[in-house]
Amino acid sequence: MQLHRLSIIGVGLLGGSIGMAVKSVITDCEIIGYGHREDTLKRAIQVGAIDRGTGDFRSAVEGSDLVILCTPVGLLAEMLRGISGFVKAGAIVTDVGNDPLELVRLDESLSMAFLVLLERLTPMERAVFLLREVFEYEYDEVAAMLGKNEANCRQVLRRAKQHIQAMRPRFKISRAKQSDLLERFLKAAVTGDTAGLIALLANDVELRSDGGGKGVAVPNVVRGSDNVARGVVGALNKLLPGYLVRKVASINGRPGVVSYRNGKPHSVLTLETDGERISTIYVVTNPEKLVHVPETVN
Repeated sequence: MQLHRLSIIGVGLLGGSIGMAVKSVITDCEIIGYGHREDTLKRAIQVGAIDRGTGDFRSAVEGSDLVILCTPVGLLAEMLRGISGFVKAGAIVTDVGNDPLELVRLDESLSMAFLVLLERLTPMERAVFLLREVFEYEYDEVAAMLGKNEANCRQVLRRAKQHIQAMRPRFKISRAKQSDLLERFLKAAVTGDTAGLIALLANDVELRSDGGGKGVAVPNVVRGSDNVARGVVGALNKLLPGYLVRKVASINGRPGVVSYRNGKPHSVLTLETDGERISTIYVVTNPEKLVHVPETVN
């Protein structure tokens, strides 16, 4: 199957991630996004997830080779009724299902889990992973869509799975312990307790931040408990200023915080830990990578 036009019904984080993954490897595929909110469609176009957006079912799916439903499960029947009659003969209509990757729970942390998960894969890894594991295309179909051979797609998928496995927590950590560690970390960072921070950090801990040249970020990776503790006291107060509204979230099974400014996402902080010490601190302030994070009430 040659993919010339793709329709994504619902351009939230999952739909947007699929669009960006496909566009990164199939440059001549037109991607159309459907959504109710004009601002969401505009942001999806700005970040390159879709080529154009519409709130009209006919315009969204007419002439498309593949239609992907990326809406909550409760809306699938409504979306299917809406697009019926407009999908061309021979087109494939599919959805992402209840728990597409079996890596995260279907709660408010789902979008954040995808944010962290998919951004750490290469564009080709994302495309192969989504097409094969989420939509269950055969390898020959994936290869045809991406312009690769089957053997190459198998290798790419194997690497993607290895990367995903490496991202998953190595230890089973209770939610209570994760919450306690996160709370202690934030308290020490805000109060400037360098000694308290060092006690929470692994010796080889790393602080990584991504501003994409548009958000405040630490320019280089900071390594070592002493350096990270000192860096956290200064840097996090700039990356996560006190006037932000913080919301604790479970991000791919790890403790984290989403910070909002005037109801819009400003930054995401995640921790990797064994339950006792923090091994990696990630702070994302790049607005292009936060575009699909749900907004909140001011």
